[in-house]
Amino acid sequence: MKKWTESERQLLRDNWNIPMREILKLLPDRNRKTIYWQLSELGYKRQTYKRFTPEEDKVIFENYKTLGNYAIGKIIKRTAKSIAKRMIVLGYKREPDDFKELAKSNKGCYQKGVSSERKLKDGLLQLIYDSKTERSFYNIKIEGKFIRYSRYLYENFYNEKLSSDDVVFHLDGDSMNLLKENLIKINRNDLLSKNNMADEAFVKRIFRIKNPEHIKFIIDSRPELIELKKNILKLNSKLNESKRKISETTGK
Repeated sequence: MKKWTESERQLLRDNWNIPMREILKLLPDRNRKTIYWQLSELGYKRQTYKRFTPEEDKVIFENYKTLGNYAIGKIIKRTAKSIAKRMIVLGYKREPDDFKELAKSNKGCYQKGVSSERKLKDGLLQLIYDSKTERSFYNIKIEGKFIRYSRYLYENFYNEKLSSDDVVFHLDGDSMNLLKENLIKINRNDLLSKNNMADEAFVKRIFRIKNPEHIKFIIDSRPELIELKKNILKLNSKLNESKRKISETTGK
């Protein structure tokens, strides 16, 4: 068996309580068995699986049609994912009508819709509320096509036609502040190039580690991860562009 190095042991000390799949990514040359053995040698004990009790099963049975998995999990101190898995084992399944009732009763249910409308000389102005981000923004309908009002104003303020790669941002972060000095144009390609410099932040988020030496080690030794990050950014950019086009068509 390959001898453990001090750097590997330190990596385990810093990250012993993160998911095993993440530890395996940090230590690609080690398997689960040797990692568990080394953790035991270092005096760390991983959390063991806690079986569901009959009382917990009863709570699931009594509430799965009226409460979501997250709400049930809060009652019995379980994760929503574990509740979903347990429901499969117990044979419980929500019907389409159950989901409709859950959406009505669930205050945290994602909703996006028109809060108000008013006619302007340029077109129909809609105030949209997005419960997911808890933010409101304006759309304007011109010749049957919806566009973000901030984008429309920017083009009129500066007499400039924006391309599909241009995004209008609010400098103060307030989407309701439509003053000329608060609107700024940023190109998607520029955003991507800036995000390409954020390799350290990406590694921190994926592996949940803070040690600068470990972060540098991962960046240097796992270039495929950084390439994955770039592809994710490109994909997100394309998805956002598709959502914008759908929003222009539907107004939402």
